[in-house]
Amino acid sequence: MAAFGTDPTLAERQQRNLDLLSELLRRIGSLARQTDRELERQRLTASGGDVVHLGLTNRMAPEELQAVSERCPVISTEITDAVLPDWDSPRRIRELSARRMPHPKDLAAIADQLRRAVGPALALPYPDPEAVRLTALADSISPQAHR
Repeated sequence: MAAFGTDPTLAERQQRNLDLLSELLRRIGSLARQTDRELERQRLTASGGDVVHLGLTNRMAPEELQAVSERCPVISTEITDAVLPDWDSPRRIRELSARRMPHPKDLAAIADQLRRAVGPALALPYPDPEAVRLTALADSISPQAHR
């Protein structure tokens, strides 16, 4: 897709649609083979031929193949419509940065872990200045986690 050359952030922002499109495209080959067998079964049944050699067939395969085939272009359009020609503008880069930030719960866990790590050093009457600095850092990462 040329869209990825225009906007290198597209894959990150459209990961769900890309995964869905990949899965649907993967299924098309299997559904096409199942559809061929089902259509052959229908043809042989209509002409009074023997269908035993076909084994079980997926009677829904033609409809499933049609649905998947119709869905793929829709998803592709959604992906290409999401292209941001201004992906490298300061506003878009800030948006990307915000999406990449850890969840507040993860930050709180990191801050708590840091507080626990320096806790023994802080428990002394004259704590190491680095322990004090790291505690302040933990408070700046997630002040509500300590309270």
